[in-house]
Amino acid sequence: MAGGRFHRKWKRIIVTAGIVSGFAIAVSAVLCGVLKNRAVRDDYVARYNGEEIDRGEFMLQLQLERTNTFDYFFQKYGAVYSDDFWNRDYNGEVPVRYAREKAMQNCVYMKAVKILAKEQGLIEDISYKTFVRSLTAENKRRKKATEKKQPVYGPIQYDESSYYTQINTNLIIKSKEKLLEGEYNPSDAELRAYYERVKDKYYKQEDFVQIKKLSISYGQSLGAFTEEDRKVAVEKMQALKNRLELGESFENIAESEADMVRISDITFDAETAGTYSKSEPLLYETVKLLDIGQTSGVIDEVQQKQAEIILLLDRESNGYKDYEEYKDSVVSNYIDEKYNELIEQNIKAGDLDINKAVYEKAYPD
Repeated sequence: MAGGRFHRKWKRIIVTAGIVSGFAIAVSAVLCGVLKNRAVRDDYVARYNGEEIDRGEFMLQLQLERTNTFDYFFQKYGAVYSDDFWNRDYNGEVPVRYAREKAMQNCVYMKAVKILAKEQGLIEDISYKTFVRSLTAENKRRKKATEKKQPVYGPIQYDESSYYTQINTNLIIKSKEKLLEGEYNPSDAELRAYYERVKDKYYKQEDFVQIKKLSISYGQSLGAFTEEDRKVAVEKMQALKNRLELGESFENIAESEADMVRISDITFDAETAGTYSKSEPLLYETVKLLDIGQTSGVIDEVQQKQAEIILLLDRESNGYKDYEEYKDSVVSNYIDEKYNELIEQNIKAGDLDINKAVYEKAYPD
């Protein structure tokens, strides 16, 4: 198929990958050993491949990392917010350093995205100052349109974060389109080879699955429950798990604990699996890990307010989604992968010079 015809047919199906997902390792490699004292100016935090990372851009990313940092230290260390949270040492990890590193990774990724777009002729000036001027102009335009009762799509006024995301997301989409027009315009043979390589990840039909489930509800009237209710149910189910491991059957346990335990047989396939993935996500994910005849550990399915144990009775493969039917998706995943690989390569080969005097004074608060 000719490149131009292929591009015109498929360019609209490109989907946007997450802006910073999957590039932490590559950016961390660039970050190693690059802190240098550049105290001459205080309006930039770093230079990446000659392009400045403005202090405002870095602070925007740093603010966006607040919640992720709280979650990380709470999950890993049980940390709670306090006056000394940002500078406290948790087994060698310090929250403010963690947040700065993640923010810098995000900034480097976006500079790599914009440098590529600039090379493709999609954008001329990739500085943060130009972005801020664009935001101001766009909000003025929207305000005037609103005052004149003209249609305005999206928010009446953008904040810095949402406009930054929208601009960069659109830039990534256009950049992928450019790649499809040029060096990454695949032939049908290449697409079929790609489909074969990734079909287990993207195009496998849901298996036909049969399971048996024991469950204990910890929901009270109107579905309310306390943490104590939940803890008791999980502990009781763990005791039942111990009995199963000693050879007792699901049926015997259900009969002997009829006042507390419910037993049920469940079947799902390509048509019903989606419902279970939403209503009982932990059960759904656990099923994927079990072999026939294997019993799970205790599942605390909060959405159903139940502690559960399941036994996989049977599993039959339903094959794969048809290549021709899902060709749009194949193209989309193909160009996403090629784009991500290209950006990651560029990041690894890039040069990062951090303005230590500014970088080490930045705080998310």
